[in-house]
Amino acid sequence: MTRVIEKAISLVTTNEELIRSVEGMECIMPETVYQNYAGNLHRAWMAMHRAITVAQMMNLQRGLVSPSLKFIEPETRVTFNPAQTCFKLIQTDRYLSIMLGLPHSSLDDRFPTPQLSDECSPTERMQCIHCAVAGRIIERNNGGFNSLAKAEEDDVLLRKAADEMAPQWWLIPNFIPCSSDGSKLLRDTLRIMDQLTHYHMLIRLHLPYIFFSPGPRNNRSKITAINASREILSRYIAFRTSSSAHFYCRGCYFLAFIAINILCIAHINSRSQSHGIESSGVHTGFECLAPQSSK
Repeated sequence: MTRVIEKAISLVTTNEELIRSVEGMECIMPETVYQNYAGNLHRAWMAMHRAITVAQMMNLQRGLVSPSLKFIEPETRVTFNPAQTCFKLIQTDRYLSIMLGLPHSSLDDRFPTPQLSDECSPTERMQCIHCAVAGRIIERNNGGFNSLAKAEEDDVLLRKAADEMAPQWWLIPNFIPCSSDGSKLLRDTLRIMDQLTHYHMLIRLHLPYIFFSPGPRNNRSKITAINASREILSRYIAFRTSSSAHFYCRGCYFLAFIAINILCIAHINSRSQSHGIESSGVHTGFECLAPQSSK
């Protein structure tokens, strides 16, 4: 299968003569998904930027289906949604950019802004907010202004988006194959991916502040990052122990690896920061680790 995919990449999705159409751009997007699932995040990032370049050449960021757009099949023009396509490009690009520490594309980001997502469903609104927050985290990590106040503003956005979801939505899915309803497995898989993305955004948002000295605001960041890491690992274990999910997304390994590292760093910092201040009454933010540390 790998040889077939590599042949398709070399003959089609990297052929500039073939990808100068909507269908050509749409062929690049599955390549990005494949590379991400295979764990080849750099190749996925490069493929996504190829697709974004084609989208920009066709001015898809305007959200309009121009008569000048090149379609190979007439049916594609009827079903094509440029706004939705641009959002998917931005969503995937920001996920890969934040994972790799690389800059995101300059594609117009008016789609994933909370102000323009009021008519979306709660899940779509959450995805929009994830994109908006991811963009600001990437800019911060690439030399932008690092402000705890701005991080708290984004934290409020994420929490409001989470509160809009039904409590049952946050339950960890049970990945038991259901022969009578194969679509349930797909819905549960997509749901847990959104859950993992949400907790990953919380970790990335608060990551710089887990190294700061104890203080009420910094402590909140430490607790948030620790709890989000635990939530990711709980879902990762449920996801990977299901035989029905073994085919899906090695990219999850990276999320679990980040969560494990956060917890390890938190335990190390808990030991170092608590040394000498046990009797001072100062809260370090790592008190929530005490039950695990004492075992």
